[in-house]
Amino acid sequence: MADPCIAANQAFIDYYETQRIGNTKCNLDNQKLDDRAEYCSTCIPQYDSLLSKASTACGENFDASIKHNYDFVKFSKHYLCQKDSKTDEYCDVVYKKGFNYTIPYSEWDSSLCSSSCAAEIDKGIREVSQNSDFLKTYNIDSALFNANSNNTIDSCTKKIGEEKTSGGKAISANICLLSLIICLIMAYLK
Repeated sequence: MADPCIAANQAFIDYYETQRIGNTKCNLDNQKLDDRAEYCSTCIPQYDSLLSKASTACGENFDASIKHNYDFVKFSKHYLCQKDSKTDEYCDVVYKKGFNYTIPYSEWDSSLCSSSCAAEIDKGIREVSQNSDFLKTYNIDSALFNANSNNTIDSCTKKIGEEKTSGGKAISANICLLSLIICLIMAYLK
């Protein structure tokens, strides 16, 4: 009887090599925007299925290079395949507009926090947070995403709420002052 780990790893390798050699849209390294719809709807799910089976079959004996590919697939589901809810751009495109995962969310510009991609990419990072080498490849400070870190996406979105609130207080104060002036004018005219 064949070793289930070896068989699962080989199934992934066979699919990966077929796609790479054939230079198909499902080549794991193909990140072209023109091919993205098929890459995300067909290819990434196929890789995810194969690698999930290999991870389950191998457990702690999961080959490190194959696990690295699995982490790429898990991250890609959020980073490459999700779109911003406002602009409909893929998150990797939005990311290039200033996302910086080497600083805490509390230091981000609030305009970045409003993108749904901030939360999507955060999910992807947290799925692979145990792989510090992988995170380094994407210029992500792994210390910001470890279990002991209080760097949550909420600290980014909370910042937006605070800015809206403080702006609302300024408007309310101006309205009160204007109302007071009008009252004084009306009292003076009587």
